[in-house]
Amino acid sequence: MKRQHIFWGSLSPLAGLSGGALLIIASARLFFALVAAGALLWVYGLSVLFRYAGFRIFPGQGKPLILLFAASFAGSVYLLLFWFINPLAALEAFLFISLIPLFCAGSGIFSRIESLGFSDAVIRALGEAAVLGGLIIAFAVLRELLGFYSFSLPGSSLGIVLLFGYGAGLYRYFRKIHAPREDEL
Repeated sequence: MKRQHIFWGSLSPLAGLSGGALLIIASARLFFALVAAGALLWVYGLSVLFRYAGFRIFPGQGKPLILLFAASFAGSVYLLLFWFINPLAALEAFLFISLIPLFCAGSGIFSRIESLGFSDAVIRALGEAAVLGGLIIAFAVLRELLGFYSFSLPGSSLGIVLLFGYGAGLYRYFRKIHAPREDEL
């Protein structure tokens, strides 16, 4: 197979529209885009590691299904770790984090790395995840800046932090979006 460029080749993650839903959902806020980019790197990287770790153990007939389970397990571990850091944000990001393993398995990354060695396969998978994550972040910066007049970043354990935003007539800087505690009610 002729080696193609990772960004614009016909085997790139953007060649098909399979990532269209992920691109639209995850680029709603910069916070979501950062979480999705991290999840893409995590799921792609761990899935390739699982693929090479279980290469001799996996049966030939059910290999795509096992690789889907491996990607789903990697996505679940990412969501669990994210839950420990920021539970409210993990609830908000649950939908597109659960789409990432399906996108990883459906993108055809496992068939593209079959002929590569271990280190080349990991670099290729992380490169594809970085390309898609970078595009999601770029779209999120444009969407959030033009739509909400703000930037949102992962913040405290209670939610997201807005760097600036258009509030009640004036700009408010460093505002937290979180669920109220009992003593605040």
